[in-house]
Amino acid sequence: MKGIRSSIVINAEAEEIWGMLSSKRIVEWMPYMASSKKVEYITSVSPPDDLYQVGTITIFDEKCHYEVVENDEYSKLVYKNYEKNSFGYFEGYTIFALKKVKNGTLFIYAVAFHKPEPSSILMKIIANRITLQHLRNRMDEELLILKSLVE
Repeated sequence: MKGIRSSIVINAEAEEIWGMLSSKRIVEWMPYMASSKKVEYITSVSPPDDLYQVGTITIFDEKCHYEVVENDEYSKLVYKNYEKNSFGYFEGYTIFALKKVKNGTLFIYAVAFHKPEPSSILMKIIANRITLQHLRNRMDEELLILKSLVE
């Protein structure tokens, strides 16, 4: 499993940041998700009042599914995700962790994933470099957007 981690200090309380982590609000700071035309929520509670509830699934345009698999309120939220893109179908985890620090909250954003196996060695090298760099850039942009929305 591959993984990437990024973090940022946000001058806000963890509770304020936590409000931006539900699948309903995530689209405000993740441009990739914001482009979704259709978002569907599947929960054991109807209507889906608590989108942080373990087992809640959000489907974004059938290209990406997020399922809450761990919730430690105001400190850690873990989504199991499935995503289709030009390199294939990815499966992994998106982890959000919040930690109180002197000047606000340290927000840690990590992604761990299994990648599809390209058919050739060259394609494998290209897919690996492009995917990791693309994901790193995307995460850094998303963190800056989140910070600007919460501060």
